[in-house]
Amino acid sequence: MVRPPKLRDLRADRFASQRGDLERLAQGMTGCRSVAEDIVQESWLRLQRTGYTDEDAPSVLPRIVRNLVYDWLRRRRRERRAFEDIRLDRVAPDVETVAINREELSLARDAIDALPDRTRRAFLMSRIEGMTYAEIGRQLGISAPRAHQLVHQALSRIALHLDR
Repeated sequence: MVRPPKLRDLRADRFASQRGDLERLAQGMTGCRSVAEDIVQESWLRLQRTGYTDEDAPSVLPRIVRNLVYDWLRRRRRERRAFEDIRLDRVAPDVETVAINREELSLARDAIDALPDRTRRAFLMSRIEGMTYAEIGRQLGISAPRAHQLVHQALSRIALHLDR
């Protein structure tokens, strides 16, 4: 007996069919593919938390993506303004700052080295090589959402390691 698909399955199918368009929209606005992928993933999570119906999803998702991009752009603008007054080319770091930075870099390397192999590879492909989650998935033989999950896990583990 064939069971009718659940609403969540229908919504996921519609999201999957729109994902490429949504990523192109976000990438065109941000200029960055990895940021666009993160924004589109967040749009899916936000849609899941809303009361929109399955029929609303195709029109609501682009709006959610645009709003998330606007939030990202505002945040980025604030960060740039915060650093405008700092003249890094005129300020030489003191010996203590250099030592702290070297220690933090060493801790970050240790944290990356301690990651499970596939998680480390996904992290490096994403953050160092600039690959998309879909590209990482193809390289590792996993789905794009699983690649995103591995990169997120890597970032969480590295952050925990650095906070010790």
